[in-house]
Amino acid sequence: MGKRNIAVKTLSISALGSAVSFTGNIPDYTVWPPKTNLKINSSKLNLDPLFNEGPDLSGTETLEDIGPFNFKKFSSQGPLTLGNTHFRGMFLNNVRGKYVFENNIFSINNLTGNIGAGKFDLSAKVDLGVEGLDYYLHLTLKDTEVDALSAILPTGFIRHVKGLLSGSCSVKGSGTSPVKLNNNLKADVMFFIKEGLMKNLKLKPPLSIFIAKDKLKSIPLHTETLNARLRNRIFDIDSENISEDLEFFSEGDVYFDASLDLGAKIKISEGFIKKDKALTRFLPKESSLISVPFTIKGTLDEPVVSLREETLRSIIKESLPNLIMNLTNEDKAGELESIVKEILDIFSGSNKK
Repeated sequence: MGKRNIAVKTLSISALGSAVSFTGNIPDYTVWPPKTNLKINSSKLNLDPLFNEGPDLSGTETLEDIGPFNFKKFSSQGPLTLGNTHFRGMFLNNVRGKYVFENNIFSINNLTGNIGAGKFDLSAKVDLGVEGLDYYLHLTLKDTEVDALSAILPTGFIRHVKGLLSGSCSVKGSGTSPVKLNNNLKADVMFFIKEGLMKNLKLKPPLSIFIAKDKLKSIPLHTETLNARLRNRIFDIDSENISEDLEFFSEGDVYFDASLDLGAKIKISEGFIKKDKALTRFLPKESSLISVPFTIKGTLDEPVVSLREETLRSIIKESLPNLIMNLTNEDKAGELESIVKEILDIFSGSNKK
């Protein structure tokens, strides 16, 4: 401790499975409140306790936003070195960046590190000077294995898609009460996958009626992209998955309660169609691929798939002349029976709720 300067050699704090140390100095403690230059280091940081489930918020009591706070006279800045840590089984390595606390705003700038063999870059900002706080976060990922992101990606996606994920996500909002937080949250997402592989894909009726299950065990992907926009508690998404034999496109809304309102289209080569299906030649085609538009309702856990009306009309329009001609042809009786049964199966699968 000098005449004006206070040196902080080591201030260590251990709690909840983490150990954090502060080093640095207070250049002039005669000025109040003082400005500090502190380095934040961690040899062991466990983020899981920060994200455990909180108390039950389902009651009728309305929770109010916290803030505003007045810390304008206090400021601090310095490097942020977290080393190796983990979040719900997702290991983060070589994590380092910079922090600044000034004018009621706490910022983390370019917090970089590795997730497996991939890289991430995170910047975030929280304004403590307004009611409910204002916050902003921007995350960039580069060549990160899908399996390494199990903590932040849906289980179904992890189960069926492999590859290297790159892209960015921006989130901003305000409010610390659940209602205001959900209402004010906004996000923009853009990700793509390279060296992608779709494995053990499972389709629901009516698609599963005519698409061969064994063809869906392993599908190399040329491109896979996802764009999403969150506004007013609704995710507006569009995506595409393209391979040599299969193309999948979707767009529509995913709601906060996990309900779905999506329009989609699957385009597949004839080699993916079950060989015993007589109706195959009546399915609509685009550029030599069979094209089947459909809708996805229900929820993320229990999606409900049905063919669009225009698809059903097209099947009837194309197959009806053939049905009429075969009515009086005994040699075609077996094929006629198969076509009628398949049409009924498709209509039945499309009407399931």
